[in-house]
Amino acid sequence: MSNYIQEEKEFEPEVDNYEVDCSTEIGKDIVMYLLEKITEKNNDAMFTVKCSDGSNYNAIFSIYEWKYFVESKNNQGISISTVSITEKFNREKYELERKRNKFLKRIKFPIMVKKIENKKIDYFKFKGSPLCVIRPCGKEYANKSFIGIYLGELPISITTTYNQETKKLTNDTMPNPAIYVPELEKIIFGCESWWERIESMEDFRSITDEKINDTWYMKLLEQLAPKGAN
Repeated sequence: MSNYIQEEKEFEPEVDNYEVDCSTEIGKDIVMYLLEKITEKNNDAMFTVKCSDGSNYNAIFSIYEWKYFVESKNNQGISISTVSITEKFNREKYELERKRNKFLKRIKFPIMVKKIENKKIDYFKFKGSPLCVIRPCGKEYANKSFIGIYLGELPISITTTYNQETKKLTNDTMPNPAIYVPELEKIIFGCESWWERIESMEDFRSITDEKINDTWYMKLLEQLAPKGAN
């Protein structure tokens, strides 16, 4: 009984604070390192950001959100001066991970499987223009925006669950918005990019920074646009 009580005792987390000078490359790397470590522990990273133009920001950033924030400021000619990071304990994530670990400990391998079910893959339909603008997160894309073709929600991974009572394995898929980028000749998913649909000519002009009047993208968009649209 004592062991059970000790296991169920409410966890009291410690909160860490970090102050980082971002005027150097080492400082920028340290911020990314801290953010990755905090994310690995399923905690939240609360940022207090001071910029070179005197502006201040307070927000919780994920890794991708922080990269996008820094890139957008740099594009405006604004640099990050200092960053204060407070690691905030996320009880909801902690409890989910705790339950998951307890469940995994109860499973003894090898397991007996009496049935395997493969769920039907759903391809979600959509309305409107299939054109969209997409900016992948990867460094190799150099913060460049591309024209893409929205394919809908496609499977990005396979999930498997096991029912201990029925001894059944169930295979399912996890969908995510899929955008085919002709220039890159590949599909990029929504979870690894920033993207939005293009519904009109004005949307297209407001998103891109490049002169595209003579490209096939603009000609295609003009063909799809309703007659009389600007």
